[in-house]
Amino acid sequence: MGLTRFFGEFATDRAALFAGLVIALVPLALVFAFAIKQIIAGLTAGMSR
Repeated sequence: MGLTRFFGEFATDRAALFAGLVIALVPLALVFAFAIKQIIAGLTAGMSR
């Protein structure tokens, strides 16, 4: 929601918008990178051979 502040009526501060997007995505990417093994284990736990 905070990123909507970078959208104007006639102009958009694209540099600030993309910087905010990167700042928002980095923590999510780190959590995903550390949790990928648990995610895959959970998805494949119920598989039968």
